[in-house]
Amino acid sequence: MDTHYDSGEPSRPFLRSVAGIVFVIFLIMGAALLMSDAQTHVLGALVFLPLLLCPLIHLFMKHRRHSHTNGGVRKGVGTQTLLHR
Repeated sequence: MDTHYDSGEPSRPFLRSVAGIVFVIFLIMGAALLMSDAQTHVLGALVFLPLLLCPLIHLFMKHRRHSHTNGGVRKGVGTQTLLHR
């Protein structure tokens, strides 16, 4: 018993059918809504970014300052040079 009906026309791929086009449109709309929602959350978090970076900036700047100077005296200039003047 053969239950396969052949209309004589070649079958179209799913994305070329009406249902496929509607499916793609819904996917695009869903992606656009998801991206707009994510963008709102990301931009809302950017407000707090400077506050979160302050401790890191403080640590890096403090480390940099202490490694290049020694109590306000430049490297290579010692107290003996000042005493022999």
